[in-house]
Amino acid sequence: MPPKGVSFALPSEDFPEELKKQVAKRMVSLEWNKYIDPELNNARRQLSDAFATAPESLIFTHGSDDAIDRVVSGMKPTFVLLPRGGYPGYSRSAASSGSRSLVYHPESTSDVLVGMLEGCVGTTLVFLCWPGNPLGNYDQLNGLREIVANSDRVVVDLTYLNPLTTEFVAILHGIIQAGACAAFSFSKTLGLASARLGGIVLPEGHHAVLSRGEHFPWTLFQLCALETALCSEPETKQLLARMVTNQKKVKAALISSIEEVGIPVRNADADSFLSVDLARLAGGVEVGTLKFPVGSKQYPSLDVLRLDVSQANVSWMQQVKAALT
Repeated sequence: MPPKGVSFALPSEDFPEELKKQVAKRMVSLEWNKYIDPELNNARRQLSDAFATAPESLIFTHGSDDAIDRVVSGMKPTFVLLPRGGYPGYSRSAASSGSRSLVYHPESTSDVLVGMLEGCVGTTLVFLCWPGNPLGNYDQLNGLREIVANSDRVVVDLTYLNPLTTEFVAILHGIIQAGACAAFSFSKTLGLASARLGGIVLPEGHHAVLSRGEHFPWTLFQLCALETALCSEPETKQLLARMVTNQKKVKAALISSIEEVGIPVRNADADSFLSVDLARLAGGVEVGTLKFPVGSKQYPSLDVLRLDVSQANVSWMQQVKAALT
């Protein structure tokens, strides 16, 4: 520590050595001649306690993408509303289930989504993403109850929010109380992409949406990584808290370095990325004969460039500033 920050898809900072040692210790101490509890009841109780939700409302999945697939395949809706430029798994799941995809602009207001839903004949499923990817969408959360009231099911994808933070829990409660489902993942924010750990939290009365009949094929590594992340030992909790705090510091430094060269930030809701106008940084930054390859992903259809919140990008932008001055 401190971490270098994360790239969008995979962390550029590896899982901390202290936590790796705890995962390895747990794996060695487990009884390898016994089957793993497919329901992971102990981990479910721990996480539901952290979320302050009922254990039966929580279902573990093979990352948030598996949660999305299971909701779509279980429901087989007539229409799936999904954000333009968002996770392509939404449209893949819709196509595999024979559903028709309706694409909305990620900054669309809740009224726009309700209007789209009113024109749909048949069952409807809506995917929202918080924090917005790659653009913000405050109005959609504020109008969530209205969207839920006009659709058959709503899933808010919380992949880009650390599930072990008070911010996550507060937003989760608002989603559940509005009657929507919430998908989550440990991949993007904890450096656990290889473990494929995620899940979905269901609102009251929706517990049959995802059947536990097909048990998750847990491995020892996944189990130990999950239990380490949920560990109650003070040192572990402090280390995880430092990861969150330091990532926010990297984001603040990146925002400052971008604004110092006169480029406005369009969206900074997530800790793992922020967005600027595509034309301002497309392909990197050029100052005279110098070019700075800023780590990013382009969204031409939205005219947006999403920057990784990483120490590497902070360093690049600081070099840009020095070159300009």
